[in-house]
Amino acid sequence: MGFVNNRIVFVCVSAIIVVSLFSLQKLHSVSTEALKDDDVRLTLEVDDNSGSKHDNSASLNPRAASPPKVFEYCGDAAACKEHYMECWLKHEANPDAEDPSDQGPNVPWTAGTIGVDLRIGGVEKKETSAQDGSRKYHVVATAQGPAVHWQCRVHYYWFKKQRAKCESEGPCDIGGWTRLLHSGSADDLMDELPTMVVDPLPQDQVEHSWYVVLNRPYAFAQWVKKANIPERFVLMAEPDHVWIRPIPNLMKGDAPAAFPFFYIRPAEHKAITEKFTGPITMTEIEKIAPIGNSPTFMSFEDMKSVMPVWMNVSIAIFTDKEASSTRKQDR
Repeated sequence: MGFVNNRIVFVCVSAIIVVSLFSLQKLHSVSTEALKDDDVRLTLEVDDNSGSKHDNSASLNPRAASPPKVFEYCGDAAACKEHYMECWLKHEANPDAEDPSDQGPNVPWTAGTIGVDLRIGGVEKKETSAQDGSRKYHVVATAQGPAVHWQCRVHYYWFKKQRAKCESEGPCDIGGWTRLLHSGSADDLMDELPTMVVDPLPQDQVEHSWYVVLNRPYAFAQWVKKANIPERFVLMAEPDHVWIRPIPNLMKGDAPAAFPFFYIRPAEHKAITEKFTGPITMTEIEKIAPIGNSPTFMSFEDMKSVMPVWMNVSIAIFTDKEASSTRKQDR
Protein backbone atom coordinates (compact mmCIF):
# COMPACT_ATOMS: atom_id res chain seq x y z
CA MET A 1 0.00 0.00 0.00
CA GLY A 2 1.55 3.30 -1.01
CA PHE A 3 0.58 6.93 -0.88
CA VAL A 4 1.13 9.92 -3.13
CA ASN A 5 2.79 13.14 -1.97
CA ASN A 6 3.91 15.69 -4.60
CA ARG A 7 3.96 12.98 -7.26
CA ILE A 8 6.40 10.90 -5.20
CA VAL A 9 5.18 7.45 -4.17
CA PHE A 10 6.70 6.25 -0.91
CA VAL A 11 6.40 2.60 -0.03
CA CYS A 12 7.06 1.07 3.37
CA VAL A 13 9.10 -1.85 2.13
CA SER A 14 9.24 -3.38 5.60
CA ALA A 15 5.50 -3.99 5.53
CA ILE A 16 5.85 -7.55 6.75
CA ILE A 17 8.29 -6.94 9.59
CA VAL A 18 7.20 -8.69 12.76
CA VAL A 19 5.39 -6.20 14.97
CA SER A 20 4.12 -7.12 18.40
CA LEU A 21 0.38 -7.12 18.90
CA PHE A 22 -0.99 -3.60 19.30
CA SER A 23 2.55 -2.16 19.47
CA LEU A 24 4.49 0.23 17.26
CA GLN A 25 7.97 -0.04 15.87
CA LYS A 26 9.73 3.12 14.72
CA LEU A 27 11.29 3.09 11.27
CA HIS A 28 14.04 5.42 10.07
CA SER A 29 14.84 6.20 6.46
CA VAL A 30 18.44 5.33 5.59
CA SER A 31 18.51 5.36 1.80
CA THR A 32 16.36 5.55 -1.32
CA GLU A 33 16.18 3.42 -4.41
CA ALA A 34 14.84 4.74 -7.71
CA LEU A 35 12.05 2.62 -9.15
CA LYS A 36 10.42 4.64 -11.91
CA ASP A 37 10.56 8.23 -13.09
CA ASP A 38 8.36 9.53 -10.28
CA ASP A 39 8.73 6.69 -7.77
CA VAL A 40 11.05 6.44 -4.79
CA ARG A 41 11.21 3.40 -2.53
CA LEU A 42 12.31 3.95 1.04
CA THR A 43 14.76 1.40 2.38
CA LEU A 44 14.26 1.27 6.13
CA GLU A 45 15.83 -0.06 9.27
CA VAL A 46 14.07 -0.94 12.51
CA ASP A 47 14.64 0.71 15.86
CA ASP A 48 13.48 -1.89 18.38
CA ASN A 49 13.44 0.63 21.24
CA SER A 50 16.48 -1.04 22.80
CA GLY A 51 19.01 1.26 21.18
CA SER A 52 20.09 -1.25 18.53
CA LYS A 53 19.06 -1.09 14.90
CA HIS A 54 18.50 -3.90 12.46
CA ASP A 55 18.48 -4.00 8.70
CA ASN A 56 14.94 -4.69 7.59
CA SER A 57 15.95 -7.56 5.32
CA ALA A 58 16.82 -9.61 8.40
CA SER A 59 13.45 -8.96 10.01
CA LEU A 60 11.13 -10.08 7.22
CA ASN A 61 8.67 -12.75 8.25
CA PRO A 62 5.65 -13.16 5.95
CA ARG A 63 4.25 -15.82 8.28
CA ALA A 64 4.28 -13.59 11.35
CA ALA A 65 1.29 -14.19 13.62
CA SER A 66 0.61 -10.48 13.98
CA PRO A 67 1.98 -8.64 10.94
CA PRO A 68 1.44 -4.89 10.61
CA LYS A 69 -1.70 -3.82 8.81
CA VAL A 70 -1.50 -0.04 9.21
CA PHE A 71 1.25 2.45 8.37
CA GLU A 72 1.69 6.14 9.23
CA TYR A 73 4.15 8.37 7.41
CA CYS A 74 5.10 12.03 7.90
CA GLY A 75 6.21 13.55 4.63
CA ASP A 76 5.81 17.29 5.28
CA ALA A 77 9.25 18.61 6.34
CA ALA A 78 7.93 21.90 7.73
CA ALA A 79 5.04 20.40 9.70
CA CYS A 80 6.68 17.14 10.76
CA LYS A 81 9.94 18.73 11.96
CA GLU A 82 11.91 16.05 13.83
CA HIS A 83 9.40 13.41 12.70
CA TYR A 84 9.97 14.16 9.02
CA MET A 85 10.13 10.96 6.92
CA GLU A 86 9.32 8.74 9.89
CA CYS A 87 7.25 5.69 9.07
CA TRP A 88 5.44 3.69 11.75
CA LEU A 89 3.91 0.25 11.34
CA LYS A 90 1.11 -0.96 13.58
CA HIS A 91 -0.75 -4.20 14.00
CA GLU A 92 -4.49 -3.55 14.06
CA ALA A 93 -6.79 -6.57 13.93
CA ASN A 94 -9.55 -4.84 11.95
CA PRO A 95 -8.42 -1.63 10.24
CA ASP A 96 -11.69 -1.51 8.33
CA ALA A 97 -13.53 -0.93 11.61
CA GLU A 98 -11.45 2.09 12.63
CA ASP A 99 -11.77 5.76 11.74
CA PRO A 100 -8.67 7.98 11.55
CA SER A 101 -7.99 9.88 14.77
CA ASP A 102 -7.72 13.09 12.73
CA GLN A 103 -7.87 14.10 9.09
CA GLY A 104 -7.84 17.12 6.82
CA PRO A 105 -5.37 19.49 5.18
CA ASN A 106 -3.76 20.44 8.49
CA VAL A 107 -2.73 16.87 9.34
CA PRO A 108 0.83 16.21 8.11
CA TRP A 109 0.71 12.45 8.63
CA THR A 110 -0.50 10.10 5.93
CA ALA A 111 -1.96 6.77 6.98
CA GLY A 112 -2.99 3.70 5.07
CA THR A 113 -3.37 -0.04 5.22
CA ILE A 114 -1.08 -2.92 4.30
CA GLY A 115 -2.74 -5.86 2.63
CA VAL A 116 -6.21 -4.59 3.57
CA ASP A 117 -8.43 -3.00 0.94
CA LEU A 118 -10.79 -0.54 2.63
CA ARG A 119 -12.65 0.21 -0.56
CA ILE A 120 -16.02 -1.45 -1.17
CA GLY A 121 -15.58 -3.02 -4.57
CA GLY A 122 -18.22 -2.26 -7.15
CA VAL A 123 -20.34 0.17 -5.18
CA GLU A 124 -21.94 1.44 -8.37
CA LYS A 125 -25.15 -0.44 -9.10
CA LYS A 126 -24.26 -0.99 -12.75
CA GLU A 127 -21.14 -2.92 -11.69
CA THR A 128 -22.84 -5.37 -9.35
CA SER A 129 -26.51 -5.78 -10.26
CA ALA A 130 -27.14 -9.02 -12.12
CA GLN A 131 -29.01 -8.60 -15.38
CA ASP A 132 -31.24 -11.59 -14.59
CA GLY A 133 -32.13 -10.46 -11.06
CA SER A 134 -30.30 -13.39 -9.46
CA ARG A 135 -28.58 -11.08 -6.93
CA LYS A 136 -31.76 -9.54 -5.55
CA TYR A 137 -32.01 -9.33 -1.77
CA HIS A 138 -34.90 -9.06 0.66
CA VAL A 139 -34.70 -6.48 3.46
CA VAL A 140 -35.82 -7.54 6.93
CA ALA A 141 -36.04 -4.85 9.62
CA THR A 142 -36.74 -5.97 13.18
CA ALA A 143 -38.97 -3.92 15.47
CA GLN A 144 -40.94 -3.98 18.69
CA GLY A 145 -43.06 -1.36 20.44
CA PRO A 146 -44.57 2.01 19.45
CA ALA A 147 -41.32 3.85 20.23
CA VAL A 148 -39.90 2.78 16.86
CA HIS A 149 -43.09 3.25 14.82
CA TRP A 150 -41.91 6.52 13.33
CA GLN A 151 -38.51 5.04 12.54
CA CYS A 152 -40.11 2.11 10.71
CA ARG A 153 -42.25 4.45 8.63
CA VAL A 154 -39.29 6.68 7.71
CA HIS A 155 -37.14 3.63 6.94
CA TYR A 156 -39.79 2.07 4.68
CA TYR A 157 -40.51 5.37 2.90
CA TRP A 158 -36.87 5.85 1.92
CA PHE A 159 -36.50 2.17 1.06
CA LYS A 160 -39.33 2.45 -1.46
CA LYS A 161 -37.97 5.72 -2.80
CA GLN A 162 -34.47 4.32 -3.40
CA ARG A 163 -35.79 1.05 -4.83
CA ALA A 164 -37.87 3.00 -7.35
CA LYS A 165 -34.80 5.05 -8.28
CA CYS A 166 -32.74 1.87 -8.61
CA GLU A 167 -35.31 0.17 -10.83
CA SER A 168 -35.63 3.24 -13.05
CA GLU A 169 -31.92 3.07 -13.83
CA GLY A 170 -31.83 -0.54 -15.01
CA PRO A 171 -31.19 -3.93 -13.35
CA CYS A 172 -31.62 -3.58 -9.61
CA ASP A 173 -30.65 -5.83 -6.69
CA ILE A 174 -33.22 -4.45 -4.26
CA GLY A 175 -36.16 -6.80 -3.74
CA GLY A 176 -38.88 -6.97 -1.14
CA TRP A 177 -39.12 -5.65 2.41
CA THR A 178 -40.47 -7.10 5.66
CA ARG A 179 -40.89 -5.65 9.12
CA LEU A 180 -40.17 -8.47 11.55
CA LEU A 181 -42.33 -7.59 14.53
CA HIS A 182 -41.20 -9.60 17.56
CA SER A 183 -43.87 -8.47 20.00
CA GLY A 184 -46.08 -11.51 19.50
CA SER A 185 -49.13 -9.49 18.47
CA ALA A 186 -50.28 -7.26 15.62
CA ASP A 187 -50.12 -3.48 15.92
CA ASP A 188 -51.55 -0.43 14.16
CA LEU A 189 -48.99 -0.47 11.33
CA MET A 190 -49.99 -3.85 9.91
CA ASP A 191 -51.92 -2.30 7.00
CA GLU A 192 -49.16 0.21 6.25
CA LEU A 193 -45.99 -1.93 6.41
CA PRO A 194 -45.41 -5.49 5.12
CA THR A 195 -45.10 -7.32 8.43
CA MET A 196 -44.52 -10.77 9.89
CA VAL A 197 -45.39 -11.17 13.57
CA VAL A 198 -43.32 -13.57 15.65
CA ASP A 199 -43.08 -14.30 19.36
CA PRO A 200 -40.66 -12.60 21.75
CA LEU A 201 -38.14 -14.73 23.61
CA PRO A 202 -40.08 -16.23 26.55
CA GLN A 203 -39.30 -14.50 29.82
CA ASP A 204 -39.36 -17.82 31.65
CA GLN A 205 -36.45 -18.95 29.48
CA VAL A 206 -34.34 -15.88 30.25
CA GLU A 207 -35.42 -12.70 32.05
CA HIS A 208 -34.66 -9.82 29.70
CA SER A 209 -37.50 -7.36 30.21
CA TRP A 210 -35.01 -4.47 30.22
CA TYR A 211 -33.28 -5.63 27.03
CA VAL A 212 -35.82 -6.22 24.25
CA VAL A 213 -33.00 -6.50 21.69
CA LEU A 214 -32.51 -10.10 22.87
CA ASN A 215 -35.78 -10.84 21.06
CA ARG A 216 -34.08 -10.11 17.73
CA PRO A 217 -32.08 -13.34 17.24
CA TYR A 218 -35.07 -15.36 18.45
CA ALA A 219 -37.23 -13.50 15.92
CA PHE A 220 -34.90 -14.33 13.03
CA ALA A 221 -34.72 -17.97 14.14
CA GLN A 222 -38.51 -18.05 13.70
CA TRP A 223 -38.51 -16.03 10.49
CA VAL A 224 -36.19 -18.39 8.58
CA LYS A 225 -38.66 -21.21 9.30
CA LYS A 226 -41.76 -19.28 8.26
CA ALA A 227 -40.62 -16.95 5.48
CA ASN A 228 -41.31 -17.67 1.83
CA ILE A 229 -39.43 -15.10 -0.23
CA PRO A 230 -38.38 -15.13 -3.90
CA GLU A 231 -34.97 -13.56 -3.24
CA ARG A 232 -31.86 -15.72 -2.57
CA PHE A 233 -30.28 -13.08 -0.34
CA VAL A 234 -31.27 -11.06 2.71
CA LEU A 235 -30.19 -7.73 4.16
CA MET A 236 -30.81 -7.61 7.91
CA ALA A 237 -31.61 -4.03 8.84
CA GLU A 238 -33.01 -1.90 11.65
CA PRO A 239 -35.68 0.82 11.73
CA ASP A 240 -33.17 3.65 12.27
CA HIS A 241 -31.38 2.94 8.99
CA VAL A 242 -32.19 5.62 6.41
CA TRP A 243 -31.67 4.86 2.74
CA ILE A 244 -29.85 7.75 1.06
CA ARG A 245 -29.03 5.91 -2.19
CA PRO A 246 -29.77 2.53 -3.81
CA ILE A 247 -27.60 -0.22 -2.31
CA PRO A 248 -26.36 -3.02 -4.55
CA ASN A 249 -25.84 -6.52 -3.23
CA LEU A 250 -22.38 -6.09 -1.68
CA MET A 251 -21.74 -9.80 -1.23
CA LYS A 252 -18.99 -11.53 -3.18
CA GLY A 253 -20.60 -14.70 -4.39
CA ASP A 254 -22.39 -16.25 -1.43
CA ALA A 255 -19.97 -14.80 1.16
CA PRO A 256 -21.77 -12.53 3.66
CA ALA A 257 -21.04 -8.79 3.79
CA ALA A 258 -21.47 -6.62 6.88
CA PHE A 259 -20.57 -3.31 8.48
CA PRO A 260 -17.68 -3.45 10.99
CA PHE A 261 -18.06 -1.79 14.39
CA PHE A 262 -15.00 -0.27 16.08
CA TYR A 263 -16.12 -1.20 19.60
CA ILE A 264 -16.35 -4.96 18.95
CA ARG A 265 -12.90 -6.24 19.97
CA PRO A 266 -12.89 -9.94 20.92
CA ALA A 267 -9.07 -9.98 21.05
CA GLU A 268 -9.13 -7.61 24.01
CA HIS A 269 -11.29 -10.07 25.96
CA LYS A 270 -9.73 -13.37 24.96
CA ALA A 271 -10.56 -15.25 28.16
CA ILE A 272 -14.22 -14.26 27.95
CA THR A 273 -14.41 -15.03 24.24
CA GLU A 274 -13.03 -18.52 24.89
CA LYS A 275 -16.00 -19.23 27.15
CA PHE A 276 -18.07 -19.44 23.99
CA THR A 277 -15.55 -20.55 21.35
CA GLY A 278 -13.34 -22.90 23.34
CA PRO A 279 -9.53 -22.53 23.21
CA ILE A 280 -8.57 -20.19 20.41
CA THR A 281 -5.32 -18.64 19.21
CA MET A 282 -4.81 -14.90 18.84
CA THR A 283 -4.66 -15.35 15.07
CA GLU A 284 -8.00 -17.14 15.13
CA ILE A 285 -9.67 -14.64 17.45
CA GLU A 286 -8.66 -11.77 15.17
CA LYS A 287 -10.57 -13.47 12.37
CA ILE A 288 -13.83 -13.02 14.27
CA ALA A 289 -15.64 -10.34 12.32
CA PRO A 290 -16.36 -7.20 14.43
CA ILE A 291 -19.99 -7.08 13.35
CA GLY A 292 -23.49 -7.21 14.70
CA ASN A 293 -26.35 -8.74 12.79
CA SER A 294 -27.15 -5.46 11.10
CA PRO A 295 -26.51 -4.22 8.53
CA THR A 296 -25.54 -7.62 7.18
CA PHE A 297 -26.05 -9.32 3.82
CA MET A 298 -26.36 -13.11 3.88
CA SER A 299 -27.88 -15.82 1.73
CA PHE A 300 -31.23 -17.10 2.93
CA GLU A 301 -29.87 -20.66 2.96
CA ASP A 302 -26.98 -19.66 5.24
CA MET A 303 -29.37 -17.87 7.55
CA LYS A 304 -31.28 -21.10 8.16
CA SER A 305 -28.23 -22.58 9.86
CA VAL A 306 -26.72 -19.39 11.33
CA MET A 307 -29.79 -17.89 13.04
CA PRO A 308 -30.28 -20.67 15.64
CA VAL A 309 -26.57 -20.50 16.51
CA TRP A 310 -26.75 -16.71 16.84
CA MET A 311 -29.78 -17.05 19.10
CA ASN A 312 -28.14 -19.60 21.42
CA VAL A 313 -24.84 -17.70 21.63
CA SER A 314 -26.67 -14.42 22.31
CA ILE A 315 -28.54 -15.99 25.20
CA ALA A 316 -25.35 -17.54 26.57
CA ILE A 317 -23.49 -14.20 26.46
CA PHE A 318 -26.41 -12.31 27.96
CA THR A 319 -26.72 -14.72 30.89
CA ASP A 320 -22.96 -14.77 31.58
CA LYS A 321 -22.34 -12.04 34.15
CA GLU A 322 -18.75 -11.35 33.12
CA ALA A 323 -19.51 -11.22 29.41
CA SER A 324 -22.63 -9.11 29.89
CA SER A 325 -20.74 -6.66 32.11
CA THR A 326 -17.98 -6.30 29.50
CA ARG A 327 -20.55 -5.66 26.77
CA LYS A 328 -22.01 -2.75 28.74
CA GLN A 329 -18.56 -1.24 29.42
CA ASP A 330 -17.43 -1.44 25.78
CA ARG A 331 -20.48 0.35 24.52
